[in-house]
Amino acid sequence: MDPFEIIKIFALIFMIPFFGVVMLSKISELALRILSGITFGEYRELHEYLVERKYKLSNSKAEQAAGRLYDFSGDLLTKLIGTLPRGIGVVSALTLLWVLVEIAKN
Repeated sequence: MDPFEIIKIFALIFMIPFFGVVMLSKISELALRILSGITFGEYRELHEYLVERKYKLSNSKAEQAAGRLYDFSGDLLTKLIGTLPRGIGVVSALTLLWVLVEIAKN
């Protein structure tokens, strides 16, 4: 087996799951925020509402309150898919083991 093929295999084993987790988490975070009704635009609207109209809060206090609500949806996502990276790590390790066994056979 060509050394460059081995390097390609290792790159695929480790990079695809990594980018998969990153993309899945970003897409899931966006979907969860949209489903929960807290998009960035609504965060801004909530901030303006707290400052200008309803509670006359200072800018920093309103930003903290709106930010906490915005962050809550991201924290919920983290808790929901927190075990996903571990599972992908196990799959990567098993795939690596399988590749090494196949290389040893040849």
